[in-house]
Amino acid sequence: ALAAVLRRGPRGEVRVTVANAGTCRCVLGRRPECGDDDPAGAVAVELSSEHRPAVAFEKRRVLLADSPFSNVDSRGRINGELACSRALGSLRFKAEKSLPAAAQVLSPVPDVRAAAGVRPGDVLVIATDGVWDRVSNDEAIAVVRAARARLGSAASASDVCAELIDHC
Repeated sequence: ALAAVLRRGPRGEVRVTVANAGTCRCVLGRRPECGDDDPAGAVAVELSSEHRPAVAFEKRRVLLADSPFSNVDSRGRINGELACSRALGSLRFKAEKSLPAAAQVLSPVPDVRAAAGVRPGDVLVIATDGVWDRVSNDEAIAVVRAARARLGSAASASDVCAELIDHC
């Protein structure tokens, strides 16, 4: 699960806060300071990362939970089933009564990151691992910015998303 909240501060600045527990990722594409509209000119800022059992930090937590499910196989899956190490639900992977939520095999505790200074022309791409397995942060931002430039200001978010999915 991933949530992104955009909020305007007291001086009008916009801040985005992202909470992620799972295999989604959120990337902010910052428009270049010079106002360059070249889709490839944006800077990609990763505001979350996927929680995969094969990542060292996540794998360590899974193994330390010392549960019947505390194993990560050669494919990077918990107990041969789960390809994510944080998620809501899947309660049987959160049954160790002696452990806090953050230390369970499958933790529901999100990572939270924020970025200030979001400006008009910046884009926010939120996608699941199926997209991120196919494109880099920079590539996703370039595709979305190019779609917005080509489709115009009346383009719906659905149209822009379809362009990214088609690119994958």
